[in-house]
Amino acid sequence: MDKQHGSPRPGAKVYDGDKEAGIVTSGAPSPTLDRSIAFCYLRPDLCEPGSGLAVEVRGKRAPAVAMKPPFVKHRLFEH
Repeated sequence: MDKQHGSPRPGAKVYDGDKEAGIVTSGAPSPTLDRSIAFCYLRPDLCEPGSGLAVEVRGKRAPAVAMKPPFVKHRLFEH
């Protein structure tokens, strides 16, 4: 989700089209990705990385994409 929509809050609904598909368990802005991220409970058929979804943020639906964690490289700095 891009930052302009804000971060989804716990309990926010996740949608697949017009169908309710899951619920947010936690969400926050990501300082390394420059966008918001969230963990959600989803229907198993929507857990495939790249699945297009929408998340309710501040009463509106924001576009979202299912991804597999981790969202960033494990090592940000090389030794």
